[in-house]
Amino acid sequence: MSITEEYAAFLDSIHLFQGISEDHLFDIAERLETIEIDEGTEIFAENVPAEDFYLVFSGEIEVSNAEDGQKTAIFRHRDFLGEEALLAQEKRQTSVKAKSNAVLLKLSKEYFVEIPGALSFLQEKLSVSVKCKKLSKELHFDWVEKDERIHFVVRKHPIVFWKGFVLSVFLGVFGLVSGVWGMWVGSIFGLLGSAGGILAFFILGIWYWVDWRNDYYIVTNKRVVWLEKVVGIHESRQDSYMHEILSVGSDADFLGDMLGYATLSVKTKVGSMDMHYAPHARQARALVEELWHHATEREERKKEEELYLAIADRIKKSEIVDAPVKERKTSGKVITPKKESVFFRNNAKQKKKRHLLDLRYQEGKEIIYRKHWVMLLKRAFLPLSLTLFLFGYALFELYLIIFVRSQAAMAISFTVLLILGGIASLGWLIYQYMDWSDDIFKVTPNKIFDIDRKPLGDVQSRSAPLENIESTEYKRSGLISIIFNYGTVYIHIGAEEFEFENVFDPASVQQDINRRHMAHMKKKKAADGRAERDQMLEWMVAYHHGEDKFRKMLDELKTAEGRDGVEYGVEGDDGEDYDNEIEAEG
Repeated sequence: MSITEEYAAFLDSIHLFQGISEDHLFDIAERLETIEIDEGTEIFAENVPAEDFYLVFSGEIEVSNAEDGQKTAIFRHRDFLGEEALLAQEKRQTSVKAKSNAVLLKLSKEYFVEIPGALSFLQEKLSVSVKCKKLSKELHFDWVEKDERIHFVVRKHPIVFWKGFVLSVFLGVFGLVSGVWGMWVGSIFGLLGSAGGILAFFILGIWYWVDWRNDYYIVTNKRVVWLEKVVGIHESRQDSYMHEILSVGSDADFLGDMLGYATLSVKTKVGSMDMHYAPHARQARALVEELWHHATEREERKKEEELYLAIADRIKKSEIVDAPVKERKTSGKVITPKKESVFFRNNAKQKKKRHLLDLRYQEGKEIIYRKHWVMLLKRAFLPLSLTLFLFGYALFELYLIIFVRSQAAMAISFTVLLILGGIASLGWLIYQYMDWSDDIFKVTPNKIFDIDRKPLGDVQSRSAPLENIESTEYKRSGLISIIFNYGTVYIHIGAEEFEFENVFDPASVQQDINRRHMAHMKKKKAADGRAERDQMLEWMVAYHHGEDKFRKMLDELKTAEGRDGVEYGVEGDDGEDYDNEIEAEG
């Protein structure tokens, strides 16, 4: 294979070049220049004129951003950068340097313009890439992990804003008509209607604008994200990780084809995440498919490397003769372990933190969440108010009886009743606190739990293995939940759904669950792989040690075949075949 054919195959594996003609693909491959970059070398700086387009062939490239968005990202094999060079009047959006020794494929702008068909084909895709890069520089998302990189980020198509804006326009027109009518007939109601309509026009218009700008469709190297926020009412985020995706599709109606939007559908084990009014949905679909397949390829390569190392290690260990071991004889005296002092054991228990009002705390490897303080306040408001009132009233009566000796003071028996009522309401208050405190959600390294323990009552507990989690999302509904930052995390497990209700900072809770889920699945997958690999290695090691016996058996079979004239299906040392052995014996 020539270097041009190798580069053409490399380009064909990148979503940016999907659909381009084969002639243009080879034209670009012929013009690629191979550049070897040493670690730490600056490739280009931010805000300088863009001249060259680069593809990462090998190594790691660090991309830095000085604005509010993702500060750094790592580009690897098949990633591209410097797409601004192929667009008119564009400057570099980021600073780029080599994180390790790398090989880049450079395409100069002057060479690219010699392929006008390719330029017109790629211009739209490159423009989308630059827009996404600019938007990701402006936005900061707390849930983005350290080794996660945003490839694609867009808002919903502007038609979503204009569809909502129609109502505010209608109210504005009503306000103008009402004002004209009010001035014509001298009606105060017409002028009030005019003021209300125009005010509603501005308020709703601004609200729809802000609301549209708060919704995003995002593709990272790890997942597809739908982030939706209704200002002051609702906030949610849905994630679909690459390893959970079953298929990706895009569907556009007639109007969508005209205006450039479609529904991007990402199907997972639990169902479909349908992102409506997604601009550049076909490009996003190709990107998701590429990242999905690349993740699968990386897993396969990792398995092959682990298998190779395991084979070498197992064969090496099997050839080592175990050295004789001499065990030390014991004196026969039984040594009893020293008992721990009850005082120190109790003292250690006392040092354990009580977590009286903690909304999130960790005990060992278990992460425990409680419902938000707002929920506690709702439960405790009445008993707390009653307790304060009764004890306050009782103290006031005692003050009148003891110090003032006022005739207006109630009888001492009434004051005792107030105190008893205060004690009862205090017990009610403590009960409500215990009920709130014992209603917990828990995430362990292997499971999730929803535990509702009633004070002096029954315990209701639901649990599910982390490996059964198929997707998660969170929602915040209502102005109060937005202000105090609490909401519900939904965990989809087949037909069942777990709800971590009214937890503080639901985005962080969702992130905790996703991290534990991914870590558990990675560990389980590694364990399953090791089990399969160990079984395979047993066969391979057995063959390695019995190779001479196998060859001797094959020679005997060949000799028997030549003597009896019976076909045994043995092709020789290079192609042992046992398919006809049983028939031959018959």
